[in-house]
Amino acid sequence: MAGKQFDYTRRMEGLMTQRVHNILQPVLGNDRYKAEVSADVDFSAVESTAEQFNPDQPALRSEQSVNEQRSSSSGPQGVPGALSNQPPGPASAPQTTGGAAPGAAAAIQPGQPLLDANGQQVMDPATGQPMLAPYPSDKRIQSTKNFELDRSISHTRQQQGRLTRLSVAVVVDDQVKIDPANGNATTVPWSAEDLARFTRLVQDAVGFDASRGDSVSVINVPFAADRGEAIAEIPFYSQPWFWDIVKQVLGVLFILVLVFGVLRPVLNNITGGGKQSGSDSDMELGGMIGLDGDMPSDRVSLGGPQSILLPSPSEGYDAQLNAIKSLVAEDPGRVAQVVKEWINADE
Repeated sequence: MAGKQFDYTRRMEGLMTQRVHNILQPVLGNDRYKAEVSADVDFSAVESTAEQFNPDQPALRSEQSVNEQRSSSSGPQGVPGALSNQPPGPASAPQTTGGAAPGAAAAIQPGQPLLDANGQQVMDPATGQPMLAPYPSDKRIQSTKNFELDRSISHTRQQQGRLTRLSVAVVVDDQVKIDPANGNATTVPWSAEDLARFTRLVQDAVGFDASRGDSVSVINVPFAADRGEAIAEIPFYSQPWFWDIVKQVLGVLFILVLVFGVLRPVLNNITGGGKQSGSDSDMELGGMIGLDGDMPSDRVSLGGPQSILLPSPSEGYDAQLNAIKSLVAEDPGRVAQVVKEWINADE
């Protein structure tokens, strides 16, 4: 993951540098400026969830209001409970004191005209009708309100590989002016206005963002006349990789010689020969090779002053390999001649 992030950052910096080259090269020319770009990239994955309430802006969610009023044309009768079923008590005459005001009336019943202190009816000034005593009534008012507070929920997920800061540094060589009179070339520093124009061009090319903290620096410095000695190109045969390839090729050639020179004849002898009938008959047939020039198919012989016979296929792979090793040790020149003939035959 770290390698991928590093490659992504380098590719982004290369892209920004190429944009600077594309905008400055037609103006300044080749090898008249140097530009480098450094990018800070944030690869962290951030997820945030926020829930906010605003108590100053409540919203009415629901409201329930109940208004009840009861009135009856007659007063309450009796006392609630068991006492209301009892018979009325004995009547008694009202007693009045001698000090009572003359003409005092008993309590006015509901629905009867109201009387003033003089015993006159009280008139309603709005309607002009006598005012009546009110009937008893019950009134109940109930109100229920539910409020909802203002709430805001946000879920934010930042993208990985986000560019957090960009730094661009550009150094510009002095401009070259040619005197039309004598044709001499002189170097003159760039003016402040020209550097400001170059700075704006670079900012627009890389997508400059001041709020992000980006910085773009364009300065004018005369380049050194001696840019350094040119490094001579190293020949390919002196490179380290060349000798590595040579070693690999030699190893492959050695394996091919071993396969075609030693293993292939043994395999051919194992697969192409027939079964041996007996060791005595083999010796007799070996002595008759000079008569008819033929040799049994299960035997391999190398011609020479001393005829050397390889073991038959029935004797096993280990015996054949040991015989070949002893043969190479005793007469390597003859074995090399046989291998050469095999190679020529394959070609």
